[in-house]
Amino acid sequence: TLWCALRRGDVLRWTVLWTFCYALHDLVLTNWQILAQIKLQHEFGTTRNANANGYMWSAGYLVSALLTLGTSSCELLYRHDMLVMSGAPMVMGLGLMTMGVGNIWTFYVAFMVFTGAFQLAAAVRNGAAARIVAGQGSADADAGAEDAAAAAAAAAERERAVAGARDMTFVLSAVLWFGAATGIGFESAIQATIQYLSLSFADKVVWEAMAGGLAALSAVFLLCFAQERRKTKGRNQGNVRHAPAGPTTTLV
Repeated sequence: TLWCALRRGDVLRWTVLWTFCYALHDLVLTNWQILAQIKLQHEFGTTRNANANGYMWSAGYLVSALLTLGTSSCELLYRHDMLVMSGAPMVMGLGLMTMGVGNIWTFYVAFMVFTGAFQLAAAVRNGAAARIVAGQGSADADAGAEDAAAAAAAAAERERAVAGARDMTFVLSAVLWFGAATGIGFESAIQATIQYLSLSFADKVVWEAMAGGLAALSAVFLLCFAQERRKTKGRNQGNVRHAPAGPTTTLV
């Protein structure tokens, strides 16, 4: 059942997205202050009086909370979650690139942007999972209930849908945990690669490489969505061409 859920298009894409974004987000939260200290030293010659890392950490999560709360009722955003799949990695990558090449002030702003994009993607991901679990069985069951017998049948259908949703909840919970587990594994692989190359998070090239990886992920999602859109458009045009002709009227 878990494998069947992972093979679903949306679930698989969210799992891949979470693997990359979770790993890089965890790496950034663990190591961002290493680069911040270097930039502070370069900007002010000291890290003692000008250190605002704690404030920026809090500000990043405040921005994330406000952004998530402000978009929680945006149906358009949750309906077109493919925009988040492709847009969030791009924004996070731009944030990492700016953190690597900018000064301390653009570094702080980019850190807040990076954190906000990740948390927004997490909220939309959870909403997408909830839609997969809930479905529309309950609403569809009530739509045709015009008498007592139909209402009873709709209630029974709704109970079956709820029981199935409970089972699917456990499956999707396993899927989400699977995404986190693969993210941790990918994070370990990145750490091992950095150590093997004798690099550290004090090197700008590491941040630029992580930004490039996220940009590549965003490009892959954009290509996938474009291909799916072309296929859907082709199927719709084929259905129109093969649709049966309507009744004709002959004038006598």
